[in-house]
Amino acid sequence: MKEHYTIGETAELLGVSTQTLRYYDKIGLLSPKYINEKNGYRYYCYNQFHIIDRIKYLQGFGMSLEEIQKSIQSGSVDNLLAYLKQKHAETEADLQELQARLRGIEWYADYFTYMSGEKAVNLLYKIQQPVRYIIKCPCYY
Repeated sequence: MKEHYTIGETAELLGVSTQTLRYYDKIGLLSPKYINEKNGYRYYCYNQFHIIDRIKYLQGFGMSLEEIQKSIQSGSVDNLLAYLKQKHAETEADLQELQARLRGIEWYADYFTYMSGEKAVNLLYKIQQPVRYIIKCPCYY
């Protein structure tokens, strides 16, 4: 295993762009382990790879880079766990809303499938009722 990986190697291995890694350094989220003073090349070590993975996961959950930075810099898992619990509850609520919408769509599709059938069309216009009588009388004002 290599001691240092170039920014290009790190980006390719972890599925991020070099611009992303430069931005992380610019905002102080993750700096390279070593920067060559002669040519300015940035090098990352293997131990930093899990941090980049964590950043990608947390961004996927909707966490902002600022929140991720606070979480990483605090070194405390409590803030992160609180955020993840909150995100879990929000996602659960979103899931229930989507499932209700899906049930509504299925019901509507079933309804119109039934209504477009031959039997349903005939039922709409031919309803058998018991014999009824109408009394007709002229009305004058």
